[in-house]
Amino acid sequence: MFQGDEAFRVLGRVVVEEGLSIFREGNGGMLAYAVQSSSVEILWEIEGEQVVYATID
Repeated sequence: MFQGDEAFRVLGRVVVEEGLSIFREGNGGMLAYAVQSSSVEILWEIEGEQVVYATID
């Protein structure tokens, strides 16, 4: 099992600026992401509006 930041050294680290998309619905599932700090909103587009479906902290 990984401890501390070990998983990020093995898997690689991506820093995403606030407000940017990590992926969009329909993209292939070749990557997985772990949230180390801050949070991520999962958005659905319903009738042309983005609606927060879930938040991952």
